[in-house]
Amino acid sequence: MDAHRQPPAKAFRLEHFTLLHLEGADAAAFFQGYGTCDTRRLDGTQALEGALCNRQGQVLATFLAWGTAEALTLRLHETLVAPVSAFLEPYLRFAKCALRTGEARGLALPPNALGAPPPLAPGATAPAADGLTWVQPPAGDRELWGEDAALARFCESAGIEPGPERPWLARTLAAGRLPFTADHSEQDVPQGFNLDRTGAVDFKKGCYLGQEIVARLHYRGQPKRRLYLGESTAPLAVGEAVRDSSGNTLGTVLACAAEEAGAPYRLALSLSVKALEGAPGPFTTDTGPLTIDPNLP
Repeated sequence: MDAHRQPPAKAFRLEHFTLLHLEGADAAAFFQGYGTCDTRRLDGTQALEGALCNRQGQVLATFLAWGTAEALTLRLHETLVAPVSAFLEPYLRFAKCALRTGEARGLALPPNALGAPPPLAPGATAPAADGLTWVQPPAGDRELWGEDAALARFCESAGIEPGPERPWLARTLAAGRLPFTADHSEQDVPQGFNLDRTGAVDFKKGCYLGQEIVARLHYRGQPKRRLYLGESTAPLAVGEAVRDSSGNTLGTVLACAAEEAGAPYRLALSLSVKALEGAPGPFTTDTGPLTIDPNLP
């Protein structure tokens, strides 16, 4: 599917995403036993995608992590803060670190939002003026995090008027990343969300909760479901069943967002790999038709 043109240059407020800080001497070392990414690599210049899994290997949450060995920051959806905190708290009793919910807010800036953005490689972070922090995820738009007042001063000096989050959600979907929320929590293993394909799972890092199940599937099996991308002309609800022309259910809608009025709605779909093979189109949900890209992002 052809990519839709980019929206007008602007920043997007990450209205429903927040920061969770893990601070103390054992921060990164502690989290190493729970996240799917290798937090030992964090040295204040890197940003890693990762996930937390339960004992059954199902994804509790996904996140973008940056920081240092003693100050780890997780960027995640606000609906995941409480379950992630409750998940980690029992184990924190034995570690020299503690969780703290951050007050910083974030902006996402497409490439055309800044005339000459500071150079930053994918998966990197860098300090910015006024206490702000640049974060370049491994894929997708650059982010800027800090206090509301500092972000407001940055936007004023750059001549940027921040817009709502939804266009960024659509751009994130187009990049093959699912903006993971509590609606998706504990519904599938990392492979079901393509986290093994995006680099969010490090298969060489060693043990973490759920690792045995995730690794066994990676080396000895095939996932039943995968995340596929699609488009529709109308908004589809999360959880809607996706069917082929024979009425067979292929999977469900994970996320839906449009970059701007009149643009197609970008979709993330959880579909059965086997059922999708040779499934007769056109495809539909209770709301209406959709198209599916059969190639994995």
